[in-house]
Amino acid sequence: MDTIRAFIAVKLDPQLQKALGELQRQLKRGGAGMKWVEPENIHLTIKFLGDVPADRIDEVKTAVAGVAARSGGIDMSFANIGVFPDLRRPRVVWAGVEQGKEELGRLAEDIEAACGALGFAKEERPFVSHVTIARVKELGSPQRFLESLRPHQGKEFGRMRATRLSLIKSTLTPNGPKYDTIADACFSDV
Repeated sequence: MDTIRAFIAVKLDPQLQKALGELQRQLKRGGAGMKWVEPENIHLTIKFLGDVPADRIDEVKTAVAGVAARSGGIDMSFANIGVFPDLRRPRVVWAGVEQGKEELGRLAEDIEAACGALGFAKEERPFVSHVTIARVKELGSPQRFLESLRPHQGKEFGRMRATRLSLIKSTLTPNGPKYDTIADACFSDV
């Protein structure tokens, strides 16, 4: 059976991706071994679906369109920087969403419910409004790494208005993931 590795996301405006690329450039001075997300690939994941049978993609598209039709655009500001799971064992470096995080949380709940109705497993971890900008491969000097994050605490990186949800196909390659949009669904007020 053919499957498509897929996720549901809010794609970022190119100018915001560029600003986050500049943040990455500044963080490269931190000395940790990182796998940086290509700026054009930075997005806000609402739900990772995993391997979806190809014959079920239309059901998912319909579910995403239904949620989008009941949702309004979201004004978002991206600020602050953090790591998952914690500062002692950083694995993911992220930029957070300040303005719009409550609306994104409700959107994620609606997507969870719609996908749950289709039989997709519920995400056990709480939804955190963020964009991944790097994955930590080798920490190097923890102190130097933490010092590289400090100047960006509380700093705003950019703003945008989310106007649609996207169902995205992720193809893993030796050079990193390749993303292709399967379908976009506009929010009701667009």
